[in-house]
Amino acid sequence: MDCRLIQPHLVAYHFGTAGAEERRDVDAHLVTCRACLSAYLEIKRHAEVPGDEEPGDALLARLRTDVAREIRPTAVARVQRWFAGPVPRYRVASAAALVLIVAAIAAREATREIAEAPETGARLDTARTALDHTGVY
Repeated sequence: MDCRLIQPHLVAYHFGTAGAEERRDVDAHLVTCRACLSAYLEIKRHAEVPGDEEPGDALLARLRTDVAREIRPTAVARVQRWFAGPVPRYRVASAAALVLIVAAIAAREATREIAEAPETGARLDTARTALDHTGVY
């Protein structure tokens, strides 16, 4: 087999992602070709050498922030998604509770306005029920 056809498959062969037929062809070729075997061993050496150093804490923190910014939806998008989603019972219950709270606050304000309103006109005395014909109680 031609070396130009085998060398592109050496990385897949090393990491075990090559298909069965491809693996069989590379096996057969590596036994007979010193140049491809040397190229395969070089790939293996580079793949198995650990990196020089691990990324620092600052870099990891910046990476997490950047990823979170890209993935996390904005507040407007979250509200739109909340309204666009299905309506489970807790959403109906929370909407009803909100309406009741607003109604209670409005009723309380109306009651306070009535209580604080200045009195106008004469009061009706309801203690006496009948008026005598002279107009005197």
